[in-house]
Amino acid sequence: MVPGGTGCGDGADTGWQRLLKGLKPLSWQSRLSWPPPDEPGASPFPGLKTFERRHAAVFFGQD
Repeated sequence: MVPGGTGCGDGADTGWQRLLKGLKPLSWQSRLSWPPPDEPGASPFPGLKTFERRHAAVFFGQD
C-alpha cells in the first residue's frame, strides 16, 4: 500500500503509485546526493554555525 492510498483494492493505490513514479524524476533528491562525495561531513545548512554551550543564554529550549 502506498501512503495515502485506500488499501481497498479500488485502484486508488495504483493511481498513487503512478503519481509518485511521475514525480520522482522531478525531485532534486534524485539528482543531487547529500552529502556531496567530496565533502562527507558537509552541513545541510551552509553558513549556519552550530550553537555551542556558550550560546545557551541566547538560544535555549533545545535540550
